[in-house]
Amino acid sequence: MTAQILILCASILFLFLAGELTVRGAVNVAAFCKIHPLIIGLTLLSIGTSLPELFVSVIAALNHKHQIVLGNIIGSNIANTLLVLGVALAFSPLNPLQRTTRINAFASLAAAAILFFFLLDLFLSRFEAALLLAASLAVVLFNFKTSHDLDDDDNTQTLSIIPASLLLIIGLLLLPWSSQLLVNSASHIAQELHISETIIGLTAVALGTSLPELVTTIIALIRKHHALSLGNIIGSNLFNLILITGAAAMAQPLAISITPLIPSFLFMTLVLTIPLFPPLFSPKFHKISGTLMILSYFIAISFLSTLNVS
Repeated sequence: MTAQILILCASILFLFLAGELTVRGAVNVAAFCKIHPLIIGLTLLSIGTSLPELFVSVIAALNHKHQIVLGNIIGSNIANTLLVLGVALAFSPLNPLQRTTRINAFASLAAAAILFFFLLDLFLSRFEAALLLAASLAVVLFNFKTSHDLDDDDNTQTLSIIPASLLLIIGLLLLPWSSQLLVNSASHIAQELHISETIIGLTAVALGTSLPELVTTIIALIRKHHALSLGNIIGSNLFNLILITGAAAMAQPLAISITPLIPSFLFMTLVLTIPLFPPLFSPKFHKISGTLMILSYFIAISFLSTLNVS
């Protein structure tokens, strides 16, 4: 167990190093390109931190484990919103009132509705996947086009574009690797302590899907890059629905039974409305909102654990 504890400690250090590199690289790329950090969060950073979901979903699709694809997307979006955004709000008030932020939040709801409609025939074809991927490209282009409409940000560039880009790439590569290392070592330790496999599985999945967004968000908040952190969360939710699902279905058309997933899908859709309620993000209520969201996430995990045990 000693070796696993050392690996666990090392993975935590690597994870926060990866978060630091990612945020520092993203902020400097934004400053060099004169792009608002919110847009970098909504696009480049959110796609990068969603790479674990991409790998899991594409591999699951190719192995004909199609239910896992949608389950992965639903679980990740619930974790992103309740856990990651909850932690962010517990740290600091955020501003969801930017027009671009609200449009992307509404787009997430629209994407959920479209995906549900596509799955009514229990099949997601390559044509429908192509539409989802085209929507991903449209979202990226729209966000970059609206960057100049946002309020000026006071972030200053401290690195040239090449070092900044290298930091961003290295950070995005280290995030999923260190996350998986942490999950594996924690699972080994839990097994040696005779903790329930159900609890291990649920917590490992939760960590695996949310750690990159969670760490990046915490580092961004510590560095006072609030727009970057909020953009990362909302963008990750949107790209999970259209880019990740589209890529998985393009790799292998998906035959999915939506009926068992309807309760969790509806719960995810409800959770996606949270960024549309600005009072929750205000200086007066942000700590209460964040705490309640984190508690809600763990209550949901406990409920799922009860269902699995039964």
